[in-house]
Amino acid sequence: MKPQHGVEYFVIGNSAKLRKGDVRPSSITAKAYDRGEGCAVMTVEGDVLTFQVVSRTGETVDSGSFPRPAERNSTRAEPVAK
Repeated sequence: MKPQHGVEYFVIGNSAKLRKGDVRPSSITAKAYDRGEGCAVMTVEGDVLTFQVVSRTGETVDSGSFPRPAERNSTRAEPVAK
């Protein structure tokens, strides 16, 4: 999916039952593949997430990397003092 509110999303739905022709691209679709089963491999090294989507036959369907965004007013939950 295309980033939503600064968040990158991955939807991997071709790892099990295949439904060829079931992809319905929309305004938030970045890339789609429904020609065969596959999986995604992701690694995080330092501040970079790298991904590769591979078909059952070993073809790279998509790949790329994302650096960690600069923190904006920390999104981590802070403990509440009682």
